[in-house]
Amino acid sequence: MNVLGFTAHRAEKFRQPFETLGGRCDYISVADRNGFDRYKTMLLTGAHTIRRERPDVLLANGADLVGFVAILLGMVYDTPVVIRHGGDLWRQRTEKRREQLRRRDYFGYLSFRGLTVLNAITYRLADGYIVVSEELREITHENTSCPRSRIKVVPPHIEVDRFEPGEQRTAACTPDAENVVLTVTNLRYQGKFRGARDCVDEITGLLREDPDTAYIIAGGGLYYDELVRYVEEVSSPPVRDRIHTPGHVNDIEALYELSDAFVYISYIDGYPNVVLEAQAAGLPVISNPAHGMPMQIDHGETGFLVDPSTEGSIREPLEHLFERPDVSRRIGTQSIERVRRENTAEAIATELVDAIGEIHARV
Repeated sequence: MNVLGFTAHRAEKFRQPFETLGGRCDYISVADRNGFDRYKTMLLTGAHTIRRERPDVLLANGADLVGFVAILLGMVYDTPVVIRHGGDLWRQRTEKRREQLRRRDYFGYLSFRGLTVLNAITYRLADGYIVVSEELREITHENTSCPRSRIKVVPPHIEVDRFEPGEQRTAACTPDAENVVLTVTNLRYQGKFRGARDCVDEITGLLREDPDTAYIIAGGGLYYDELVRYVEEVSSPPVRDRIHTPGHVNDIEALYELSDAFVYISYIDGYPNVVLEAQAAGLPVISNPAHGMPMQIDHGETGFLVDPSTEGSIREPLEHLFERPDVSRRIGTQSIERVRRENTAEAIATELVDAIGEIHARV
């Protein structure tokens, strides 16, 4: 099975599984280009590569303009096209349109509506999909004409060694506390902002009673300022001083290194990389049982799945972990083992090609 991939973002992450597979796969990245030149280059380079290599399948990393270009090439060269995506694109786009209207960004709204039309064409003509979770498989089936047999689940990979505990790193903020709770999230999305807000509601109660605990929420985006205001409103000064909101952090590994537990609540997601990163760093993870998180967390073994609407659901496992460091270490060790077994580039590369092969056989 020879696969030609296309990507315009996260080129490094897209590259690693392909390099693991060697000669069976190649990819074209235009992540270093901007504007129309990006897609013109993809179209011309893709056409030349297809004529030279005659791939069995084209794999597009996303259903945006990258997917549309792949669809055009697939039609011209009679080659099946598989779209790979990692989140609920339909809900993400609905949220973005609503936010554009709320902010009266009418030009952005109209431009985005045009992109949505191209997305709809891509969805209709794609021969199959690679998604990151079982939930996303059902969502994709409901929103496209693609049968379930041509929608395959392949989780993402991470560079496990990059997050290995024990490294000496300098963190963006270093709370003076015995226990540090960490959340890393993407505040571009309302569903993730709501999750972070629910974490604040739960963890402030713990901070009031335990002056030796601090909380870090790392991540930037559209809702960052709103989150900062929320923290200021719900917390008294002694508590507020122990909630840190550094925004986007480049050296995120250092924050994992100094933390003792990871909390992640999200109401819009696929198979969150940050959960994998925290597990690779040996942190116990507390999350809600939604999206891809139940695939990542074995309750009580590699973390805890909780209902954030229930009072104490986040706070109680945190208190248990802080009181029982042996339990925290056991869960952290098992988390590292799980990620090394299931989410390395080598493991995912084999799954990816097998899944594409199954789709190809059904086209």
